[in-house]
Amino acid sequence: HEYDMFNWGYHTEPEPNLNGRKIEAMRGKVLGGSSSINVMAYTRGHRGDYDRWAQKGARGWSFADVLPYFKRCERWEGGEDRWRGGAGPVGTQFAKTADPLYDAWIQAALAAGLPVTDDYNGKQQEGFGRGQYTIRDGYRSSAASAYLKPARARANLHVATRAHATRVLMQGTRATGVEYSRSGRSIPRRCSCSQASVRPRTCARSASSRWSICRSARICRITSR
Repeated sequence: HEYDMFNWGYHTEPEPNLNGRKIEAMRGKVLGGSSSINVMAYTRGHRGDYDRWAQKGARGWSFADVLPYFKRCERWEGGEDRWRGGAGPVGTQFAKTADPLYDAWIQAALAAGLPVTDDYNGKQQEGFGRGQYTIRDGYRSSAASAYLKPARARANLHVATRAHATRVLMQGTRATGVEYSRSGRSIPRRCSCSQASVRPRTCARSASSRWSICRSARICRITSR
């Protein structure tokens, strides 16, 4: 199926609060990962969540700490202000589809006494508002087009497609690279990124980290042979 060519087809474990159902977790099997196959919706995390992380000890993760990075990454169609970035690599914009249902939806929210916001990634995050998307000049603004494409000419960059990470390479307690399999061969390399959803699995395949991971998850010890 063509869909499977671009999606790893992951599913969650059975969710107790969803009557035991497994939920599809789409993950891109292409350059740019899931940012190349998702619906392009752009919604930042709520400032209250980041501030609670900081309150619980995650230093450097308050909303004030992460806001500069949100701004740095985006090129908002409305330009830079206190909340939005205007010169970053990822294009962001309001939905351009004209639909009378949009106005009706906003009016229904107002009639129900619910808040409405002009920009849910700006000063007021709560409320009903027009959708925002990672699109620039009519094209998807993915991690591949925003970050990888401008760097492709660099002499110290090599992109290995159809490659599957198998384990993390360690020097003592320091991770120095990964080993990946390509066309049946195992190749050690220093890599700068990998997919977040498969990173724990890759770490678990690395002998140096297996026991600590299993112990933290209260799973019996695994011995590498």
